[in-house]
Amino acid sequence: MAQLLYGKIGGLTNFQGAYSGVVDPPLTGLLARYRADLGVTEGAGGVTDWADQSGNGYTLSQATEANRPALVTGVINGQSVIRFTLANADHLERATTPAENQPYAWAIVAAHPTASGVAQWAVSAEGGFRSVGYDSSDRPMMFAGSTLADDVALNANFHTIIGNFNSATSEIFVDGASVVTGDANTGNIAGLVIGAGSPAGADPFGGDLAEVFLYDHALDAGEIAAMDTYVAARYGI
Repeated sequence: MAQLLYGKIGGLTNFQGAYSGVVDPPLTGLLARYRADLGVTEGAGGVTDWADQSGNGYTLSQATEANRPALVTGVINGQSVIRFTLANADHLERATTPAENQPYAWAIVAAHPTASGVAQWAVSAEGGFRSVGYDSSDRPMMFAGSTLADDVALNANFHTIIGNFNSATSEIFVDGASVVTGDANTGNIAGLVIGAGSPAGADPFGGDLAEVFLYDHALDAGEIAAMDTYVAARYGI
C-alpha cells in the first residue's frame, strides 16, 4: 500500500509523496528543488509561483502574465510538468539566493520537443550565467563562462540531465551516463532563473520540466546512480 512519508534528512524536509516504490533522490547538500506536482500557484496566464521543496524557501515567481509557463498534468508516467513556450519567453525567477561558488550541480528532468536552431537554457543563474540547456542542434550543454556541449543530439523524449560544475572537471550526464567532460570555467550562482538564460528572458527554453534540483556540490557516482533510480521509478525513464 502506498504511504505518505514525511521526515527530516540533513536538516532538509523530505516529502516522499504517496507513491509506492519510489525512493528518494539525493538529499545531501540540496539547495533548491522544484517538482511540478508540488507548490505550484496558478494565476492569469499560467504559473505565477513555483515553491522550493528543499526547505530553503527559494520560491520562483513570474509577475508578467505573458511570460508565465503552464502547468500540464498527466504528461509523463501520470506526473505533471511545467511547460515553457519558446515564443513567449516563459520563465520563472528568484532574484536573490546566497552566492554559491563552484563546485555545484544542476539536475533536470526535461523534454525538449524540437531543435529550433537556437540555444535554449532550461536553468540559469540570475546574473546571466546560463547553466544547463540545449544547443541549436538539440545537444545538452552547460555554461559558466565557457560552453561545454555533447556531440549527440537528444530525441524529444524526457531525459535526466545533470551538470556538474567544477571548473576544469565539469561534466554532463544524461540518464546517468557521462557524455562529455571539460572546462566550463568558474561562473557562480546568485539568484535563479528557470526557463531562460536571464531574468529578461534571453535564450528561452521551449519544453517541459518535471523536476529541477540544485546542489551545493558536484554529484558523485553514487548520487548520480541514486538520481537515476529515483527518476526511473517516478517518471518511468
